[in-house]
Amino acid sequence: MEVKTQSCVVAGKRAVAVTEQNIEWNNKGTLVQITRGGICGSDLHYYQEGKVGNFTVKAPMILGHEVIGKIVHSDSDLLREGQPVAINPSKPCGHCKYCLQHEENHCTEMRFFGSAMYFPHVDGGFTRFKAVDTAQCIPWPEQADEKAMAFAETAGGCHSCGS
Repeated sequence: MEVKTQSCVVAGKRAVAVTEQNIEWNNKGTLVQITRGGICGSDLHYYQEGKVGNFTVKAPMILGHEVIGKIVHSDSDLLREGQPVAINPSKPCGHCKYCLQHEENHCTEMRFFGSAMYFPHVDGGFTRFKAVDTAQCIPWPEQADEKAMAFAETAGGCHSCGS
């Protein structure tokens, strides 16, 4: 099934546009309607320089990895339609030695939303709809402030560093 969406796409240095796209979704995993996102330093580097370090944009790529949204549909009974979630922007490979030892955070082939580290690039979350692995969805309390939750990834990093 194709889902029509609008996305913030970077094609190179100072080349960013909002474009209409169709994303493939086969009812496997979870479809999320993105509601908010935080602009990270890497998003700014891709826009200003067309690269982050040695990771150069070689083809149009959707920006963004600090995003939250609401469940549209999921293959999991643990998630329900309309439920608010933060989305983990990293996706482990599932087959390297670390993944096989259940140490996915050390995955040697980790893919990150909105990253030109690999080619083809990994599209990010600055889009109306995003199909993700269900394990990437982290529910949060509905009474929490959505504006604050958009920074959950940043807050987690600060907490981990003791800042």
